Amino acid sequence: MFLPRWMTGEIERSLRGLTRKQRTTVLKLAEAAATPGVSMSDVFRQPDCCNRSTWYDRPSRPGWESDPQIKRALELATRRAQEWQDGEIARHIEAAQRKLAKASPAAVDRLITLMASAEDQRLQRLSALDILDRAGEATANKARVAASGGSGDEMTMNVSLGRLGDDELERIIANLQTATGGAVDGAATACDGDGGGGPVDVDDPAPAGSGAG
Repeated sequence: MFLPRWMTGEIERSLRGLTRKQRTTVLKLAEAAATPGVSMSDVFRQPDCCNRSTWYDRPSRPGWESDPQIKRALELATRRAQEWQDGEIARHIEAAQRKLAKASPAAVDRLITLMASAEDQRLQRLSALDILDRAGEATANKARVAASGGSGDEMTMNVSLGRLGDDELERIIANLQTATGGAVDGAATACDGDGGGGPVDVDDPAPAGSGAG
């Protein structure tokens, strides 16, 4: 006999006294109502369920759908099946989110590597932009890019992404690599405060803390 995963004691009690075919028909109709792509017609074609003419009312006699016990059992089963299906979707989403969270550190490392070493300037630009966008909600339009050179000096630049064009982003990447000897070791972090973050001149970036010359 068909026994769905969402079966409860309340539904079991509502089915008592029904025939095996009636019980199976009720449970499979409830399952079909909660399952995308499955119709009642699919259920009526199954050998362990009743057919359409038995289920629906006819002028000469009422169908199973009009039986008070069957009607009540179907209502309970359909509601429970839909709740289960909603929970199943939520569980799949949570599982996917956990997988993404576990993969995020490796993805960020890969983006940083591409930003630092890719020969294609467009790929470098897209990698840098992806890092800034994913560092946090606050970095989608404003970000601070920090990079460290071999001497340990750190260079910091505030970037307003909404105001930068492709050429400007490519200049930022090129200057970062020049200033750090070709290796960008830092990552994108959110800007401090609500201000700042305007366009910056990166033609001659200076290490942080070097002071005005």
